[in-house]
Amino acid sequence: MSGKLSGCFKQVMLAQLGLLLVSALVLSLVFSLNHGLASAFGASLAMFNTILARRSIVKASELAYTQPDVVMLPVFSGLVQRLIVFAAGFAGGVLLWGLLPLPILAGFALTQFGYLACRES
Repeated sequence: MSGKLSGCFKQVMLAQLGLLLVSALVLSLVFSLNHGLASAFGASLAMFNTILARRSIVKASELAYTQPDVVMLPVFSGLVQRLIVFAAGFAGGVLLWGLLPLPILAGFALTQFGYLACRES
């Protein structure tokens, strides 16, 4: 399980990195550098959420052997943690750095397609 998860994680992270670069480049060329930076920021939030999701899954996998009655606790607490990270990151990007909200969301949403890169069965 761990090897499969690790290989899939690497594939997803590489795909997300590629999508980050593509979205930032396209928005920078089509609109402006500010749009590209906002998109890259949103994509970075998505990649950080992927790291947090993997951590939750690994913790849940470890708990499955020792305490099967609380195996979903890391998954749900990780979900709440990821929602808070995204909300705080989005608010910080818009309010503190003056990034545009729509490109942040576009970069985040596009980068989520990186999960399709996991081809292991």
